[in-house]
Amino acid sequence: SLAATLGAGGLVAYYFNLITPVCLLANLAIVPLSALALMSTMGSWLSALLLPGVNELFNHTAWIAMHGMIRVSHWAAELPGAFFYVPSPSLPMLGAYYLALIGLISGFFLRTWLRTLVTIGLTAGIVLVGKALPSQSEDLKMTILPVRGGHSVWIDAPGEKNDFLIDCGNEHAVDGVLKPYLRKQGRDIIPKFVATHGDVHHMGGATKLESTFTIEEFVTGQATSRSSSYRQWLERLRKSPEQWRRVATGDNVSGWSVLHPSRRSTFSRADDNSLVFYREIHGKRILLLSDLGQPGQNALMSEYPDLRADIVIAGLPRQGKPIRRLLLDQLQPRLIIVCSSLFPATNRAAETLRKRLGQRRIPVFFTEKTGGLVLDGSPTRWRLQSGNGVLLDSLKPDS
Repeated sequence: SLAATLGAGGLVAYYFNLITPVCLLANLAIVPLSALALMSTMGSWLSALLLPGVNELFNHTAWIAMHGMIRVSHWAAELPGAFFYVPSPSLPMLGAYYLALIGLISGFFLRTWLRTLVTIGLTAGIVLVGKALPSQSEDLKMTILPVRGGHSVWIDAPGEKNDFLIDCGNEHAVDGVLKPYLRKQGRDIIPKFVATHGDVHHMGGATKLESTFTIEEFVTGQATSRSSSYRQWLERLRKSPEQWRRVATGDNVSGWSVLHPSRRSTFSRADDNSLVFYREIHGKRILLLSDLGQPGQNALMSEYPDLRADIVIAGLPRQGKPIRRLLLDQLQPRLIIVCSSLFPATNRAAETLRKRLGQRRIPVFFTEKTGGLVLDGSPTRWRLQSGNGVLLDSLKPDS
């Protein structure tokens, strides 16, 4: 069991983002049970023609053994520290791990010349790992994930406790998009989950998300909604007030300022009650508009007449024009990301919107065309990339 755990550990972390120390304990029961199940199935096969009664006994024995394996696996998985998620190790890190493992198991460390060789190899591996892994101390990484009818934004900010998730889509989006993505990042804990507004396409999977990940804090706006699923979710949050924070204009969430809506807002549509976030970091001003509709945009311009933003990330409101001309004139952005999707058809970017934004003569990207996007910001460079490669690599802080 120890040999199998150590031998497969690097590949399990690489492909499944898992470290499973509990398997050492679980295998003390699972391995004998699996041997019993194998022997029983072989006994059933050998006695099938000559001893039908014994054949049935073997079948039942195999079933009991396999059922025991399942029960032990479930029990072991519930133990504290049974497993945890990790980011996929780089190939240099994987090579260094197996180099060290081979050196330890084969006894290379007991021989002078081989010990020197392994030490040199480990040192080179560590250097390669250090170069392969980007520094996370100052970098901001934003991943925009289009989901059916909405979008989600994962913000990997300086300091792990400052990371948070904005919206989650519906239950299918949680299972099919967010879960595999966050697992790939080695995440089983979400420090903060922000629901910008009560639209089912943006937060319908909140309960599913909560059952899949450990969420330390929930953040919502002050407004209510006509959505029954949103109201039911808020009722559940009221039972855990220590985890629930309601924000409005002037509040701060992990370094991001809340610009809209104010506590006195009385918008009737959920889109106009969308939380709007703003932050200036590494020389760039970022504005997250969510699905803010026309009345909400008017209120934002009225409240902040001097507001400017270099990067604007916006969704598509159900009614009214997204990121209207007057708002863009005021913001003067240098990059626009429109979170649209192919399905449903109502969440596709209209041709009039494409033409209007195209007249700005600045980079504009629609996620229905690009798919998920990653925006990386550091003190020296900003870069936007999709699954097909780098889309923009020229947003210098001083430009």
